[in-house]
Amino acid sequence: MCSVSLETRSSVYDDFAKIHIEFIAMSADMPKVANKLKEILRNHRKFLGLIFNNDNPGFTTLLLASLTGLQLHYRVDPKIAIKEARVLLRQKLFDDQLE
Repeated sequence: MCSVSLETRSSVYDDFAKIHIEFIAMSADMPKVANKLKEILRNHRKFLGLIFNNDNPGFTTLLLASLTGLQLHYRVDPKIAIKEARVLLRQKLFDDQLE
């Protein structure tokens, strides 16, 4: 059983989302930040491909962009149906056949 409270996990998630969004925004005017972020996102896509045993670059691009978009939308409007979106995403990833 995880000993980290839901409040702590939410705080960590919120902090990560804030940092992620800030780096995306900074990358528009800061080439060094853009290059580092590009490297990080490429590594994340590669990692997601390994996790899901899927070497289709479109799959990993769509998945990472969807997760990033959820973060952005949640930061603007925390009342969005984030739980329902996570359930649907999980169903699509694990219940449906991936090609």
